[in-house]
Amino acid sequence: MFYFYCQNLFMGSLFTSLRLDRFILFVIFITFSLSSFAQQLLQKRISIVAQHTPLKEVLNQLETRGGFYFSYNSDLLDEAKKINAQLNNQTVEAILNQVLGPGYRYQVSGNHIIIKLASGQGIIFTGQLIEAETGRPIEYASVYEKSLMAGTVTDEQGNFKLHIRQSLPSYELVISKVSYTDTVLRLQKDLSAEKPIALKRSFSELESVSVIGVQQHWLAKRLINTKERFSSINLDGYFAKQPYQFSLLPGLGSKNRLKSQTINKFSFNLIGGYTAGVRGFELGTAFNIVQQDMQYVQIGGLFNIVGGNANGVQFACVYNYVAKDVEGVQFAGVYNNAANVAGVQATGAVSWARQELNGVQASGVFNSAYSGKGAQFSGFANWVDSTFEGFQAAGAINHNEQLDGVQCAGLLNYTQEQTDGVQIAGGINITRKILNGTQIGGLFNYARIVNGTQLGLINIADTSSGLSLGLINIILKGKHSIDVTTTEWQPYSIAYKSGNDRLYNIFQVGGNLKDREKMLSIGYGIGNAIRLGSKTALVQEATFNTIYAGNWNDQNLMGRYQLMFQYQLHPKLKMYGGPAFSVLYHEQQRTYEGFGIPFASRNLSFDMGHNVKAWIGWTLGVSLF
Repeated sequence: MFYFYCQNLFMGSLFTSLRLDRFILFVIFITFSLSSFAQQLLQKRISIVAQHTPLKEVLNQLETRGGFYFSYNSDLLDEAKKINAQLNNQTVEAILNQVLGPGYRYQVSGNHIIIKLASGQGIIFTGQLIEAETGRPIEYASVYEKSLMAGTVTDEQGNFKLHIRQSLPSYELVISKVSYTDTVLRLQKDLSAEKPIALKRSFSELESVSVIGVQQHWLAKRLINTKERFSSINLDGYFAKQPYQFSLLPGLGSKNRLKSQTINKFSFNLIGGYTAGVRGFELGTAFNIVQQDMQYVQIGGLFNIVGGNANGVQFACVYNYVAKDVEGVQFAGVYNNAANVAGVQATGAVSWARQELNGVQASGVFNSAYSGKGAQFSGFANWVDSTFEGFQAAGAINHNEQLDGVQCAGLLNYTQEQTDGVQIAGGINITRKILNGTQIGGLFNYARIVNGTQLGLINIADTSSGLSLGLINIILKGKHSIDVTTTEWQPYSIAYKSGNDRLYNIFQVGGNLKDREKMLSIGYGIGNAIRLGSKTALVQEATFNTIYAGNWNDQNLMGRYQLMFQYQLHPKLKMYGGPAFSVLYHEQQRTYEGFGIPFASRNLSFDMGHNVKAWIGWTLGVSLF
């Protein structure tokens, strides 16, 4: 069994090896065939005659007679260059070497011959920059070829070396440095200056170098190298447009390219990159840094930093920053930051609009804006330094200077100046000055001036022309009186009344100390006064009392409504009186020694059910203060 298994295994391996060998031979054959075809195209023999003929026409003759096409970058060749040659029965490669000269290589692709610059070829510019006035070396000056956007900066000794691989008929070398006059050199060959190049100071510019744009950012300035940083400063205002760019890191991409001064339609950064702007799509596996504006889409594996405006979508796993305005959407795992936002900021932790929000902020922890219109949703807090118009919802705290809209918070809503809208909190609502709206608080509401409604366990205001509904309503500059009353069922009681004429609280205690009629009552109620004249008013009050008549285990509960006419004898003294209607529920079935009977029969009394008695009575009272 084992023998047959091994034999089968051996035979299978043999057949597999044979198939692999055939495949390898096939690949070698195809490769050899393509290579042979390419060599045949370059080794094809042709005759040409050119007398003061432009290079472009000579190449066209070769294409026609050889039955192929040339492909090359127009910047690579001087197509107007005049050619004088008489070549008989020469190979295409030999003719090209004769016509173009050394420094080029040729690649065959199908029926095309691609002309490229030979590796290591190009032109090199070297030199030193000094101040014309003092002879001191000029460090960190930008030296670049304008049409190719290839450049470098001088070192601390003022030396520079710029290697350009593209071959051009002529080169325009620009030297630029803040506080110095720009210098332009037009060259047709390598520059190896024996004497330093002197630059004159420009006194119309600032003497000191100012950091611009995104370079002020705490993180970007640590990632942009010195060359890129000074290029941005020296070439501020000079930008070029490119269809695309590729970078490994800021300063590491296409050799000598001025990435910081290019605006790209497509930008791909293998780790991270630094460009002048984006007008399309940018992707960085780690980060993207843009000196000016970003339009449409920017995706960073960790973070995006934009020194201008962002119009479109920003997405980062950690952090988005825009120095100016966002029109669109910011998504970040941790933190979004922009000056003005017209759109959406969404993050797992913090969103911050440093100036104005016109749209929506949604964060897991904290939202912040100087002012805003729209909506804020936060797991912990929303914070607006100035006016907010719209809707705020937070798990704990909402804060702003002025509110025109709705606040909902689990713990606290706070408005520094004025609320025109609604504050709803599980705990506390505070408007430091004027409330023109509604406060609904689980525990406590405060407003200095209430022109609306407060609904909570405790409501406090300095002054109020509105309505406060709660167990305790305190109007600091409103109604505060001590009232002494007598009624048909107890000879005396004393009450504290607080609020305003629209609604006030009543805290009452009373009873009877006469032997065999002793009783004690404690009550709470609400009341309001309707002005009839300058000194008269119609007062109505509703109270609820619990009555002790010898045994705390007996529940004696009474509700009472009284309608009274009030007359003001003095600004701090009023008298009132009127009819009352009472309903008593009692569990007490017997009397206790020395105590009275809450359910004793009275005039105009009647039973409303088991242990429930009602009657019509009266109230007379005096209000002090």
